[in-house]
Amino acid sequence: MYVDAAVAYEGRARSTLERGRYLLLYKPDGSFMVCGGWHIPPLNYQGPGSVLHHHRPGTASYLDLYDQHFSDLSPGKAQAILESASLRRKEHLYVAVHRVLSQQPLRDWSTTSIKLSRSEAELRDHIVANIQRFFPALHIIKVRREVPTPYGLIDIQVTAHSKVKQGIALHIIEVKRRQASVSACGQIARYARHLRDVKKMEVYEYVAAPTVSQSAALYCRRHGQRYIRATFPAPRP
Repeated sequence: MYVDAAVAYEGRARSTLERGRYLLLYKPDGSFMVCGGWHIPPLNYQGPGSVLHHHRPGTASYLDLYDQHFSDLSPGKAQAILESASLRRKEHLYVAVHRVLSQQPLRDWSTTSIKLSRSEAELRDHIVANIQRFFPALHIIKVRREVPTPYGLIDIQVTAHSKVKQGIALHIIEVKRRQASVSACGQIARYARHLRDVKKMEVYEYVAAPTVSQSAALYCRRHGQRYIRATFPAPRP
């Protein structure tokens, strides 16, 4: 519904929108939104589960709400006051509708969810599931995901024995979904310095991605890092 209206909100605070032209959206789940001509999110909204009430001129509820919220904000008689009430959070969104400029009932809204694909998490999990293929020379003891450090989360941390060299070492991997860059190399270097200081262990650094930039490949060669070419698994038929 496209309307000439003023808006007031009462809940955790009080907010108002002066009289103007706004798009009102009311969805089957109870969510109610007031959208303006700028800003991607709605200017005000009530979440799912809210209840919509319609107060007509001349009724006691209309007169009470008008005196409380719109006598100064929106002078002049409104055709109706819409109230979206969130009973759980004790929040109320009021819209004094002076004129309906356009109205269109929209039925059979789709409720499908966005399906994410080819994310860094997906590529990381693919590497972990096939970790021995990426490190055939290691006897792997433990694999961890998203290991916290003061500088961020290590995507993959592998604790392993070398099948050639004696001793246990850490192998840490920064995963990028598209291309390994110099910034990714710098990030894994910071993680490695921290682990060497704290763990007092040998630490090997890797960046994993489908491709690597020329500058990142040069950085790897100069600083002893290694690039792992990791691609997404083929989609299942």
